[in-house]
Amino acid sequence: MNEFCGIDVRGEGRVVQEWFDALSLDAQLEILNMALHLESLPMGRWQRPDYDPLDGEGGISEVRPKDVRGETGNITYRIYGWRGYPNKNSYTFLHGTDKDVKNDLEGKAEAKRRVGQLVRDEARIHKFDFTPKTVSDSQEG
Repeated sequence: MNEFCGIDVRGEGRVVQEWFDALSLDAQLEILNMALHLESLPMGRWQRPDYDPLDGEGGISEVRPKDVRGETGNITYRIYGWRGYPNKNSYTFLHGTDKDVKNDLEGKAEAKRRVGQLVRDEARIHKFDFTPKTVSDSQEG
């Protein structure tokens, strides 16, 4: 079975976990559903629309939950990650974002920067927590 991890950057914290926890409940549930689907498949069978290997982007890839309907229309979320780190059955989330451009150069650059932080031991990983939270839950805790 596959596992999902998040990056814990020295001085910044668990950046993708914090991003996820601040999302709407609908967005959290879409990401959870996508993760449950991918978790059940061998990584070699991950494919679009849920996963894009981003060929030519230095080893990073993206997972692609379904768009979420928001007050101003549909919101597209992407989570950039590193497949096979720290082990062959792991996918480490490096950067989460709402994507409003076709080719998210900034998001991909941030993910690549975070790979460097892991390699240089400036960051660690943690088990990602998909437990849905509301904004008031995270403020209380």
